[in-house]
Amino acid sequence: MAAKQFVDCDVQEVLDLCGGDPMAALRVALIANALLEGELDRLKAETLADTSPELCRPRLVS
Repeated sequence: MAAKQFVDCDVQEVLDLCGGDPMAALRVALIANALLEGELDRLKAETLADTSPELCRPRLVS
């Protein structure tokens, strides 16, 4: 299945969950996106806090 078909299936699923209301589906998508962006920001901050200079040094491959 092509990527577009996966997206179309996801869009249809959200529309079905929202009773066919496109505005409600858009609200759901925007809320989900905001939650995912928040999680991404949290993970980035956590990763930066855990990064030490030792971990950032390139490794030599022999």
